[in-house]
Amino acid sequence: SVEVGDAATGAIIPNGVTVIAQDGSYTETLAFIFDTHVGAGERPGAYTLTAAKDGFVTKMVGPITVAMDEDMCHVLTQSVAISLEAN
Repeated sequence: SVEVGDAATGAIIPNGVTVIAQDGSYTETLAFIFDTHVGAGERPGAYTLTAAKDGFVTKMVGPITVAMDEDMCHVLTQSVAISLEAN
């Protein structure tokens, strides 16, 4: 899960942010649900995250490693906070 906030205020940016997760040739635009961006389902990998919104500087973070659990049944969820600075 990814929370994107305003670097100046610390507040979550509620609308208009696009977050893209990329692992090699796999790319996904994350869904925005209840102030959090989620996606990539049960797919392990080393993801680079890109957060963008008009009026803010685009920011890339990563790699964020998403690994399988001990039973190799589900991935271990990672929580990431990204702060965007206004242009």
